[in-house]
Amino acid sequence: MNRHNRGARWAPAAAWALLAACEANEPPPQCPSAIAAAESVYRDCIAELGLMASRLTISVAGDIEVEFDGSYTPEKGELAQRTCEPPMEEALALGLLACETTEVGVPATAERLREQVERAGERGFSGSVAIVRDGALVWRGGVGLADRERGLANDSRTAFDCGSIMKVMTAAAIFQLEAEALLARDDRLGELLDGVPADKAAITLAQVLTHRAGFDEYHDTQGDFEAMDRATALQRIFAQELRFAPGTAEAYSNSGYTLLAAVVEEASGVPFPEYLQARLFAPAMMTRTGLYGDDIWPEGQVAVGYDEDRFGCNSPACWPAPSWALMGNGGLVSTVDDLVRWSAAVEAGVLFDADTRDAFRSEVLGARTLTIDGEPAHAYSGRNDFGFGAAVGEVPGRRTWVAVAANAAGNHNNSALLAQLVQMSLGALIELEP
Repeated sequence: MNRHNRGARWAPAAAWALLAACEANEPPPQCPSAIAAAESVYRDCIAELGLMASRLTISVAGDIEVEFDGSYTPEKGELAQRTCEPPMEEALALGLLACETTEVGVPATAERLREQVERAGERGFSGSVAIVRDGALVWRGGVGLADRERGLANDSRTAFDCGSIMKVMTAAAIFQLEAEALLARDDRLGELLDGVPADKAAITLAQVLTHRAGFDEYHDTQGDFEAMDRATALQRIFAQELRFAPGTAEAYSNSGYTLLAAVVEEASGVPFPEYLQARLFAPAMMTRTGLYGDDIWPEGQVAVGYDEDRFGCNSPACWPAPSWALMGNGGLVSTVDDLVRWSAAVEAGVLFDADTRDAFRSEVLGARTLTIDGEPAHAYSGRNDFGFGAAVGEVPGRRTWVAVAANAAGNHNNSALLAQLVQMSLGALIELEP
């Protein structure tokens, strides 16, 4: 069975490691972001195989030394070598490239940024990009085809499946409702939802938001498109055995974010999809953002995905509306134009006040500090098995937002391209503080 939200992890440790770049004036072999990116990709990959590394060392040459914990078996170790080392090596190479493309002290022109996107297209990128610097649009456009059979090109108005960027929206709804005193992040699930069993009743919203609740990664058995109503979803999630005592560890959970969608409905009294449109997308002027099944995109302006896996026409244009197998954790469809509008709206206080915004960024987008030219930076991404992927980089102090979306994501690393474009836009290198 395929897990269609594969790699759709927006969690900060993975996204930030891919964006953090080398120290200024250091040669690429010293670039710590390349190592961090490779380690992140490798750890995420082996986790899907049921493995955990107690020690991991990767060199700039691609050599790897790893020791596994008690989860190791020879069969799993061999599978990790075949399955996880190739993407690790790709992330390493692209991480080094991200450090090499920026001319420090010289913000890139629109022409230079366009050339970089076109160069990515020559290396397999098919998708769209929008770049806003200091509050002004610098460049937007696309490369490759949104629909190969019809010969339709990607551009900034093309809509893409954005994978787990949906989780950022779900989290924003929780913070919005807290700002309105309709709930609090220290509220417990047993106080917010019916039927919560004793072992999960004391789990807080904060623990679910940060993947520290102990829930399993999935609650479906057939993938993202499994038909499932809310009651069945909650019943399945509550029946799962917790992976660890809440608050004692971290493990990525799509199921946890489905619970958060149910909490949004309970607190607001509005169906979750309607809440997203009325309280998040409309205020942010995201007129071409919605969910699978929405009828808001003009004919030919929703991309077709190109990867090994397919479902139906392999486009959100004809996919069914998300069931509660996916609700709250995926199913988002948007354009790069709208994704940079989202970033601008969050910064401008359109969705919640400044204190709530700062807490949202700190607690949802990451606990580690990324900086570029002395300014804090944030990043998040999503991906699925059908060719779609998206990534967003934000430098609020410079009112700089970069969005990348792809419909052949398996052919190119979106996060590496995002790192290049953020750095080039500001003429500075992103640094991850120790």
